[in-house]
Amino acid sequence: MEDIQKTVENATLPVFVYGTLMRGQRANHMLAGAAYAGEFTLEDHAMYDLGRYPGIVPHAGETVFGEVFFVSEEMLAKMDEYEEEGSLYRRVAVQLRGEK
Repeated sequence: MEDIQKTVENATLPVFVYGTLMRGQRANHMLAGAAYAGEFTLEDHAMYDLGRYPGIVPHAGETVFGEVFFVSEEMLAKMDEYEEEGSLYRRVAVQLRGEK
């Protein structure tokens, strides 16, 4: 991970993404210039189809697959605005399991 962080200037914040922000999905353009770190799992959480977008909530025994990118503070702020952080979703620190 340390090598990945050095490849993109100011991209030092790891962000776990799922759904539309993942590679190949419609909102992945928000991560243009971010350093891709790989596929990871978030245990004891479940993903639900909420119509226009997916959402995840804690749920024992379930697993959510996603990707980790290293982003800059500016990119994270733009992602929070896009995702309506505090309204439609809440960004929280989570513990991930290594690459799936």
